[in-house]
Formats: sequence, structure tokens, C-alpha cells
Amino acid sequence: MSWRHTEPLGAVVLALGPGVWGRASFFALGPCAAVLKAGLRVAVTFRNELPPEWGSFVFGYGFRCFYRDNTDYLFPAKETRLESGQQATESAGPGTEGKCCHSVLGAMSVNVQGQVKYLTKTDSEPNPNLCITGVTFKVCVTPGATPDAIKKGLLDELIELRIEEQL
Repeated sequence: MSWRHTEPLGAVVLALGPGVWGRASFFALGPCAAVLKAGLRVAVTFRNELPPEWGSFVFGYGFRCFYRDNTDYLFPAKETRLESGQQATESAGPGTEGKCCHSVLGAMSVNVQGQVKYLTKTDSEPNPNLCITGVTFKVCVTPGATPDAIKKGLLDELIELRIEEQL
């Protein structure tokens, strides 16, 4: 399931700040502004949901965040070994705190019984009204895939990269 903040949220947060006369007073911040002020960075999770009997593993992943200020952050490709059922979570690097990410591109490299597949997926077209704080990319079985697809080397018909959740 995917859930997006695509429109203004109904809640506000009160924060202490300078009032009109220089004295401390409370003012309202929208939810996105309140979260970003806390210094959060985008968190991206990569999950291997392929069946354990396939002997598959993710051997690399990476991501790119696109920000409202027309900058982006590239998380360098990371070598790993995520067996079936395992996951890893990474955050955007230094200098991205408080920036509003409106789109994420994820990439995973997968080995299924000696066959290699490189997968990429983006959550959406950049949306200036969206502020992403977390997203999960998962490699999983394509609906309707048959076990014969592995034997035939048809990884394109067998696995896919999906976005599971977005906060």
C-alpha cells in the first residue's frame, strides 16, 4: 500500500518563537515544517521478499532524493548481501537535514540462482506538494510468475521492484 502527503494536512504544531513585539509567543507550523525543523533526513529501506527456496540475494542498492530547492542527493551504491526476508535502511547524508524531498529513485541489484537483474523504480514524478520522510523498496515475485521462469532465465517476467510504503 502506498500513502502520500499530497495535500496540506489538517494538523498544526505550536512552536515558541519571537512575537510581533519581540517577546516570545507561540506560532503555528504546518506538519511538514515541524518535522523538517527536527532535523530529519529521508529514510529509505530496501527489502528482499523473494522466496527463500530461490537462493536469491540482493547484492547492491542505492537511491537518489530530489528536493524542493531543485537539488538532489545521491546515496552511493552500497555492496551488501540481503538474503530472503532481510532488509536494510539508509538515510540521506549530511547537509540534507530539514530539506523537503518530493521524489525518490531506488535501485537494487539481485542475484537469483546465478542470474543477475538490475532494477530501478521511482515513486512518482516530482511533486512540489509532497514531502517524503520514508520509503520502502522491495524486490518481490511478479504476480502470475511461474517457477519455470527461473529455469528459462526469464527474470524480467519473474521479479519486480515495488514501492511498499511512503510516509
